[in-house]
Amino acid sequence: MMWRLDTLPLLLVVLTSVNSVHAETAAFDLSGPRIDVRGTRGDKTLPISQVPNLQPGDRIWLHPDLPEDQSAHYLLIAVFFRGSTNPPPDNWFTKAETWKKRAREEGIIITVPQGAQQVLLFLAPETGGDFSTLRSTVQGKPGAFVRASQDLNQASLDRSRLDQYITAVKQTSDSDPKALHERSVLLARSLAIKLDPQCFDKPVEQQTSCLTQHTDQLVLDDGHSQSMVAALTSGTSSDLIGQLSNTRLAGGGYYSPYVGAIVDLARIMGSLHTATYQYIPALALPKHHQLNLKLNNPPSFRKPKSVLVVALPAVEPMQLPPLRAVDSNQAFCLQRPALVLPVEGAPLVFSTALAHDFAMRVQSENGSTVELPALADAARGGFVIDPHVVQVSQLAARSKGKLHGFWGYQSFAGPDFDLQSAHSAKWSVAAADQSALIIGREDTLQVQSDSATCVEDVILRDQQGRQIRANWKLPKPDQLEIKVPLQDGTAGPATLLIKQYGMTKPDEITLRVYSEAAHLERFAINAGDQEGVLTGTRLDEVASLDLKGIHFLPVALSRANQTALIGSECVSNRYAARTEANSFG
Repeated sequence: MMWRLDTLPLLLVVLTSVNSVHAETAAFDLSGPRIDVRGTRGDKTLPISQVPNLQPGDRIWLHPDLPEDQSAHYLLIAVFFRGSTNPPPDNWFTKAETWKKRAREEGIIITVPQGAQQVLLFLAPETGGDFSTLRSTVQGKPGAFVRASQDLNQASLDRSRLDQYITAVKQTSDSDPKALHERSVLLARSLAIKLDPQCFDKPVEQQTSCLTQHTDQLVLDDGHSQSMVAALTSGTSSDLIGQLSNTRLAGGGYYSPYVGAIVDLARIMGSLHTATYQYIPALALPKHHQLNLKLNNPPSFRKPKSVLVVALPAVEPMQLPPLRAVDSNQAFCLQRPALVLPVEGAPLVFSTALAHDFAMRVQSENGSTVELPALADAARGGFVIDPHVVQVSQLAARSKGKLHGFWGYQSFAGPDFDLQSAHSAKWSVAAADQSALIIGREDTLQVQSDSATCVEDVILRDQQGRQIRANWKLPKPDQLEIKVPLQDGTAGPATLLIKQYGMTKPDEITLRVYSEAAHLERFAINAGDQEGVLTGTRLDEVASLDLKGIHFLPVALSRANQTALIGSECVSNRYAARTEANSFG
């Protein structure tokens, strides 16, 4: 295979990154300055944390949030790019002297021009020829900065998932260690995180550290975030980089390009040194209207001075999240406290504020639309719905719910869900289970109703008023599988009490509990004895036994050994009386 000569330097850079991937630190843990950013499209303004992409004509307000006593003067320079092979014109550079009153108090506004594909911000220390030096470097190597924009955006999105996962695991470990297993599994599904199941085999106090180690290998590939920051370069060199960065050795493969992107950034920035400036990447972690910058190298204020490179969202068409229901056949009860609609497929919905103002739209009984607030919660595996804004009487017994909200500036329709509302319902026991309740064992009942999804509790009440709590599950939206423990129950009529969420009175099903039929295994008696031992089950039902003309009556019962002591009629009346009064029944 023939390689073009112009790809070899780039190949060497990538291979060097691969060989030293473990030597490089990918930790952006040094706090940098903050920049206030808001985007306006038409008449709608959003904080930067809710802006997934930019479009030509968008207006961006920038305000550096530097301390009053900031001694080093920074230039804030905004630059638009139009790909790796087309240097930006001079009028795509905008600078603000942050130490001056107007920039400090009002900030600056830039407008995305037609043809722009990326936006970078530079925080450059003031020095002689600063602006012209930076502009010359950018126009001389636009491809390096285009790649930096892509990698910084990808790293920021991946870091949001990683931070959300680690924070939630540690919070759960501190507040509710018993829930760590369940919530970690849901976090991993929501955020597309690699979970090591062997961590749960360790003692509880060691599970948290196990679940959060090897952070460079936790974030799995997410096609949605990668499509949002897709490389806009083309040609053999970019293809080669793509192939190499997807190898396991380079930190890719099953894992996201997070580590590889950081290593590449260090190499790319290192190639841009001049006598005046060196360029260091700044990871932008948005919170509300602020970009909180994180650095992995301390900046220098001696020549070559450090220029912080910050990426804004790419200028591209909207990439809506591929949000889907975990189980499209599952039904949900609107009266269930803290109702959760399980969803997956879009980690950024959980780790960022890009998806915002979500609600579930439900049709009411009178045909009007009801909006129920919905909040994404990664630790619970979906959207938490607040049903308290609507009265139960307003809702139909069965309805459809549509999850919807905004992705940035654009309205977004999520998956549909089958919903049920608690109501007094008719319950039917499967024909095969009509006589299934037998004393002395655990029995299973299949019970059907259109309100099965709203069941909160199931209790069996026997004829003596004793209540037995039953275990149950929901194999289908309209079916309950109930396990009733009757090892120590009493035969006779019984009532199954089915309590639904939000209902004060349980539904009742009249049943009958039967005694188990006696099963006789053997009768042992020695020659000349007047008593023998009968072995079997339910021997309390044995009234008498006749053997070769001899009539035997029960004397004593051992439930543990399932044996009965049987005496002939010649045994004294004292034994027979004691047997009838105390031993059986």
